[in-house]
Amino acid sequence: MSANAKSKFTADIKMRNGHEYSGVEFTTPKSWDKEVAVKINGEKLKIKGDSIDHIVFWPTKYPDNPQIICWHTYGSIDNKTGEYKPNCGHNAKKGEPSKQWFAIHAAGEHVNLWSCFSSIKLTGETVSFTTTLSSPYFFQKHDGLFVHIPFTLFKSGKTREWLSTFFSDGYSQQIDPLWII
Repeated sequence: MSANAKSKFTADIKMRNGHEYSGVEFTTPKSWDKEVAVKINGEKLKIKGDSIDHIVFWPTKYPDNPQIICWHTYGSIDNKTGEYKPNCGHNAKKGEPSKQWFAIHAAGEHVNLWSCFSSIKLTGETVSFTTTLSSPYFFQKHDGLFVHIPFTLFKSGKTREWLSTFFSDGYSQQIDPLWII
């Protein structure tokens, strides 16, 4: 990409402190973890994922194809007790909840479906998210928690049992809402 070339993506970035960056050049790196690189008025800036509420971005040539991503903690629920347990370990400091980049897959009135991803690719006007996980999907209720949807080929009823627990009244968590959609 030459210095005068347009960015493949344009983004609106909403920060947790309420500040917003609108219409910035957004480059998706091949491997990224905890920060995002943007160009604002020609100046390069790296923004820490923890300070970002969410990013709405679109292919610069196709503004009618917006995508929503966020850097968020995640966990799982015990299908017997309904208790939420944050994932502590992957890419986190010892004892802190793990975080991952997520893309909205489907937004609903009561539940959002997110997919974690490791890279973003643009082919024409199509934005593709790739992951290395066999089960990259997470639900988010109004409590703001991202909860992994388990899947295994070896136990066909596991996902059905888990969904029954997740959507029952037994699963609840007292936490400030982080509902962004």
